[in-house]
Amino acid sequence: MSKKLLVLDGIGGIDLGRNLASSIEEKGISTKYFDMSSMRKIVLQGPRSSIAKMLNKKKDKDGFYCLPKCDFDELEKQINQFKPNKILIIGFLYKFYEPQRLKRLADRLGIELFCMTLIVAIFTQLAESSYFLLKMN
Repeated sequence: MSKKLLVLDGIGGIDLGRNLASSIEEKGISTKYFDMSSMRKIVLQGPRSSIAKMLNKKKDKDGFYCLPKCDFDELEKQINQFKPNKILIIGFLYKFYEPQRLKRLADRLGIELFCMTLIVAIFTQLAESSYFLLKMN
């Protein structure tokens, strides 16, 4: 099986994810990069989010809820086309996709999931050092 990495960037406003994906690609690993904020949004996301928050507050007054913004079916289609061995999530997945759905899909397809926060990136000296954290088997 060829080495393939999908990078899902939840903080696309900075170049961390793009630079990391580019560095990994230079190391010979087929890498595909997605800025999650530019992925296709669900239909009527604004009104649906408001309604979901109201219903959630009714059940759990102190709870936190965020309706994911993006169309998971589109992400699933991209994953099935690219067929990565590993997915690196940078930043906040929950704002864009339901984490449990991605976990179930990854389990079903035998894909390993990795999460990277900005704090981890800072402490690992960014792209070059991070490559070793993600070294593909």
